[in-house]
Amino acid sequence: PNNWVCGSCKNSNWPHRTICNRCKSLKPGLENQTTRNNNNNGNMNENDWVCLNCDNNNRPFRTECNKCKLSKAEAINPAIAQFRTNSDWLCMSCGNSNYPYRIACNKCSLPKRQAMTA
Repeated sequence: PNNWVCGSCKNSNWPHRTICNRCKSLKPGLENQTTRNNNNNGNMNENDWVCLNCDNNNRPFRTECNKCKLSKAEAINPAIAQFRTNSDWLCMSCGNSNYPYRIACNKCSLPKRQAMTA
């Protein structure tokens, strides 16, 4: 009923979507807001919160990030962003970004040596 049309690809999107489900462009009017890759395909609701550690979108009822497990208090603190570095390593098995000091992926528990070649 109140669908919005993507300005880039002309796809019709449900009203609750914040990004186009076809081309991932921002919903018109949201250009000045930060949206991130998340676990719900751009369906960000008004009271959701974004973890500044892993960029995961979390529902309002969560008390910790459902991706990296940081408490909400830590995850929404802008100071946490300073700990993210380019030396983080990516688990090739689950796609999780890990701090350099981790010896195993903190999401899937695969040892670092295996996770970097999975």
